[in-house]
Amino acid sequence: MRGLGAYVARATSGIAGAPHGIRILMYHSIGDGFAGDSYGLSVKKNQFISQVKLIKANFSTIPITRQGLDSAPRDRLCVGVTFDDGFADNFEPAQILFDAEIPFSIYVVASFIGKPRYLSGSQIRELAANKNCLFGAHGESHEKLGLMPLDQQKKELESSRKMLEDVSGSPVLTMSYPHGCLSQTTMRLAASAGYELAASSRPGVNRASALDWYHLRRTEVQSHDTLSQFEEKIRGYYDYLGYVYTLRYRAGKSGQYVK
Repeated sequence: MRGLGAYVARATSGIAGAPHGIRILMYHSIGDGFAGDSYGLSVKKNQFISQVKLIKANFSTIPITRQGLDSAPRDRLCVGVTFDDGFADNFEPAQILFDAEIPFSIYVVASFIGKPRYLSGSQIRELAANKNCLFGAHGESHEKLGLMPLDQQKKELESSRKMLEDVSGSPVLTMSYPHGCLSQTTMRLAASAGYELAASSRPGVNRASALDWYHLRRTEVQSHDTLSQFEEKIRGYYDYLGYVYTLRYRAGKSGQYVK
């Protein structure tokens, strides 16, 4: 209990919010939702517009790249924006971010490109032509990498990168883990496959002085978040959830991180 007590003490002492660090937001779909979205992955467009305005007015923003994270200011809280899966409904909201001059990353499932509800090759190339849009990989099949045999993980990491580079016409140096599932082996293979960083689903803020390049923390944005809750998430009011994540991992109950 001593570890839990220490963590709670740290969390509650910072209840006014994280004063500095890199908060990477994780979106999925932007729109009216789709069948089976009981988890709230689809944020409505008007919500998204309000969230972008709040970010623009209150926070510095950075691209989720090696250079972007390395050069992030260390005296204040910075925000990065990411999208998982490569849904087609990311295409129109991308213009909202372009207009606000906020850099963002879209992590695409390579085998989903051009399928119904997902970005087409021409949409990817159009977005990639803007310097503020960066494409990263999100696996080839969207299966859990951390549960795959080593050879299959290696194939997924390498093939998804090549497929996305062929479509986008741009280098692919970043990725996120499908379902947030990874292992120590997955991280090592990601580095060997040429990725410079990888984003996870582990909640929390990233400290610029101690970045975990292949296990970057992200904060999920959901449709039921009010604007005040959204800001509280950015400022760290819910970072205690990172400890729950760790406990579930240690107990072997989390599908998000495996040994």
